[in-house]
Amino acid sequence: MWKRLLGRLAPAATGTTPRAKGISAAHIELPFIHIAEVDDAAPLAGELFQRKFKQPIPDYPRHFIAFHQTADGARSVAAYVHYLPHDNVYLCGGMCVDAGLYRRLSAGERAQLRAAGSLAEYLLRKTFAMVGPCAAIFGSVGDATARIVDLRAGFVDTGEPHLMVVWRDAAEADKPALIAKVKALGGF
Repeated sequence: MWKRLLGRLAPAATGTTPRAKGISAAHIELPFIHIAEVDDAAPLAGELFQRKFKQPIPDYPRHFIAFHQTADGARSVAAYVHYLPHDNVYLCGGMCVDAGLYRRLSAGERAQLRAAGSLAEYLLRKTFAMVGPCAAIFGSVGDATARIVDLRAGFVDTGEPHLMVVWRDAAEADKPALIAKVKALGGF
């Protein structure tokens, strides 16, 4: 298992994935996936979140949902991620993907999704742009597979266990203080 995981990790350093055949996954668009920010995610993604985390979906902002849209226009929830504003950073978490979606995709959609990395990776990259200006986006990651996805999406390690970050507008001199501030919050 570790060999497979480490083999998938290596392409993150180059910004491409083997499945993308040299094309940066960050530039791939998925026309059958629509991402929207919603005020109340519970009616839409609450069941998916409950299945993954065994607790209710957060009731505080910000909620992003990836919807899969079929050729006939039907939409279903495909994935969810949450961002909590904290001072000049965001705390990102709660990523969950409807694993059954992959079986419902057409062969062409599956190929496009593989080129984009994964649905979780695609959702993260797109929502990084949607949250707006901030010094950084932090993630608390304890799962090996999630860590690989996060690295491919743009997170980097902070040197603190389980704490990853996407640097945005933070000055180099401010980064250690931001890491310390978020570390002091504990797990999120």
